[in-house]
Amino acid sequence: MLPFLTVGVKINHNMKTIGLTGHIATGKTTALKFFKKLGCITLSCDDIYHRLLSKEKKLISKLVAKFGSDVLTNGKVSRKKLYEKILANPSNLNVLEKITHPFILNEIFTKIKQYRKKYKNKLCIVDVPLLFEKKLQKKFDFVITIYCSKKIQKERLKKRKVDRNIIKLLLDRQLPISTKIKLSNFVINNNGTKKKLKQQVNKIFKVLNMAQDVICKRKNS
Repeated sequence: MLPFLTVGVKINHNMKTIGLTGHIATGKTTALKFFKKLGCITLSCDDIYHRLLSKEKKLISKLVAKFGSDVLTNGKVSRKKLYEKILANPSNLNVLEKITHPFILNEIFTKIKQYRKKYKNKLCIVDVPLLFEKKLQKKFDFVITIYCSKKIQKERLKKRKVDRNIIKLLLDRQLPISTKIKLSNFVINNNGTKKKLKQQVNKIFKVLNMAQDVICKRKNS
């Protein structure tokens, strides 16, 4: 599937911010790496989450207060132990998100603000799994949704060895992929090879840069 561009999208900054979203194991991380190789600035909510669990004292303190000190391993919050808490009581997933998401989003948008001052005519791609669910689409100039078949998704998840119950909980809280596609400016079909994924990323990259050129010309005319 070729990327498509929604007509009439307004861009108010020199650096464009693009939200990259999709379900678990659809290829967001690989796509993000391809964008980075093309010279884009990249951010990942998952990477930031990992770092915050080990270094952000305020977050660690809140998680310990809510879930107990047994979630710690060598002074860092163990993701595995948090999953155990969620499996024991699925409602803990909502509690976890309410505590962690403000920290993650603050980090993301603080970095974007810094990058806007530092970089001009750049693309900043941000991997945000729950972009639509948390109604964050207006925070970005464009949104890309990446998807793959359920069969391929299951095969990838098996390789990750993620608990089936955790996977179900994660998927149940997400909008249908068809809804995400309708709400997006660009769509990536990741049912093929990495080469095909890279080709689609390259096309989106070119379209976004073309859009930037047009906008710059209009500002200067």
